[in-house]
Amino acid sequence: MVPTGGGAPSGWWLGAAMPRALTLCVAMGLALGVIGSPPAAAGDDDGAVAAGVHRAAADCAEVKCVALTFDDGPSRYTERYLKILKRHGAVATFFVIGSQVSGRASTLVTMAAQGNEIASHTWSHPALTSLSGGQIRQQVERTARQVAKITGKRPSLLRPPYGSVNGRVLAALGEADVAAIMWDVDTRDWQSRSPSAVFGHIKRETHRGSIILMHDLHRASADALERIIHYLDKRGYTLVTVTDLLGGTVKPGKAYYSGRR
Repeated sequence: MVPTGGGAPSGWWLGAAMPRALTLCVAMGLALGVIGSPPAAAGDDDGAVAAGVHRAAADCAEVKCVALTFDDGPSRYTERYLKILKRHGAVATFFVIGSQVSGRASTLVTMAAQGNEIASHTWSHPALTSLSGGQIRQQVERTARQVAKITGKRPSLLRPPYGSVNGRVLAALGEADVAAIMWDVDTRDWQSRSPSAVFGHIKRETHRGSIILMHDLHRASADALERIIHYLDKRGYTLVTVTDLLGGTVKPGKAYYSGRR
């Protein structure tokens, strides 16, 4: 089990008896992430969950899965979301705005390293129904290039801003090789700006296969996230990425509102 913080417990296997050369090699491996960190001491909450053991490995045909999704980032709150998710061994899908990515490249690196899914929310957040097919494809491509430049992977999912989609938009997204990801639980965090209201929507509306919409630029959802994860966990839900919720593959140009119920 890999702790999220703290040093090695006293008496751990990097003892004084280990030859100096091997000790240095192991220390370098720890720093570079090649070798896992030492096990957490009992009672250490920060080390209670293994980093790198992501719930995305779950088989959603066998267990109750839901996907937390966050739009409009990366923002000043995104690192806080990532720390909470990591602490609970949970993952989410982040729909990022391409024009905001370059200034927060390290955030995307952390996001991907923790097993979260990075998806597109277009380059500049326009209503896609107001654009031509060529303009839609440009919104997709610019964001894909920017994300791939940082993470090495192009997004295969896109959330249309405002949920604005029609047949023409879906056709253009198909040509751009991305699927449209909608939602079936709207926390309306942008409207209430209230952690309790955000939690209330999730408590009332979530079911197996839900895709839950939040925004990582609002503090309300950050304040509610810990409570949300505890609630979903106690009710037997497993938090996965959208791609895993949908069985590991998606069809470009298709709109998805939820996963397996």
